Amino acid sequence: MLRKTILLSTAIISLLFVANQLSAQETSEFEPHGNVFAKVYSDYSTDFSNEEINSVGFNLERAYFGYKYYTSESFSAQVKIDIGDPDDITVGALKKRMAYVRNAYGTYKLDASTTISFGLIDIMTANLQEKAWGKRYIYKTFQDKHKFGNKTDVGVILKHSVNSQLDVDFAITNGEGYARVQEDMDFVYGFGATIKPTNDLLLRFYGDYSNLHYKPVTLNSLISITPADKISLNAEYMYKFNNAGLENHDLSGLSLYTTFELEKRVNFYARYDKLWSNVLAQETNPWNHQADGNAIVSGIEFNPLDNFRFAINYSGWIFDNSAISTKNKIGIYTEIRF
Repeated sequence: MLRKTILLSTAIISLLFVANQLSAQETSEFEPHGNVFAKVYSDYSTDFSNEEINSVGFNLERAYFGYKYYTSESFSAQVKIDIGDPDDITVGALKKRMAYVRNAYGTYKLDASTTISFGLIDIMTANLQEKAWGKRYIYKTFQDKHKFGNKTDVGVILKHSVNSQLDVDFAITNGEGYARVQEDMDFVYGFGATIKPTNDLLLRFYGDYSNLHYKPVTLNSLISITPADKISLNAEYMYKFNNAGLENHDLSGLSLYTTFELEKRVNFYARYDKLWSNVLAQETNPWNHQADGNAIVSGIEFNPLDNFRFAINYSGWIFDNSAISTKNKIGIYTEIRF
């Protein structure tokens, strides 16, 4: 534990020193500046199953507030607060809205093609997937929904653009995410590659590895195609070996989604997800049979203003276990950002 803390601390201190030295060498023409930013997700929705209404009402699903400051042309720092959904609280705990430090990191630009960030950073696990989906305020990405990896964590990430068609990233993180303190003595090592052979095609491959019990490994991929200006087609596939450090408990996932522009500032979207797990020895059902299933998400989105959009949306989760009723949700979802 001590060795791990010393290594990470030394790396961060070294990077801060280099950033400070190089910042001092930059021309006096640059003026330090910063900006405040925020996103607020809310909805009015109805949850129901088997024609039985479970809940109706207004919800504030999430609110992000942050500040980004540029000390020089090559160095910036960012802090972001996440006021989360009460449903994110651990099962069995008292539900209440919690505020977390979602980001707190510095970014140093080594050159025109390379950056390094350190602190409580955004990892590239599902960064591009979330951009391709583009509707986080309505429904989480598959990886986020089913916990296939952390979106943010404490550590260091290096991003490098090899050329106009290939970007790579490498991260070393604690593996605990943003809401928990360090609980073990191991790092998570992640590597990703983004390939853009044409303007209409993007491929993304990512994997991470940990020395934790039974050495869990996560793999995911994305293919995003824009065959025309008004349509996008996307597919994700994920696999997690030894999920949560449990031997032979593997988890798989598939997410397919498309967006079609009906007219300016109005689009139709549809998505299909599938989550499944393996069958353990001497068992008849998959180990995650109570949660495995399929999601259907569809709706119409309106963008009347640059900093405001809303959607009329339906989402349903159909369990593989036919004894469990389908979960349905219909509502109006909004996003405000500045």
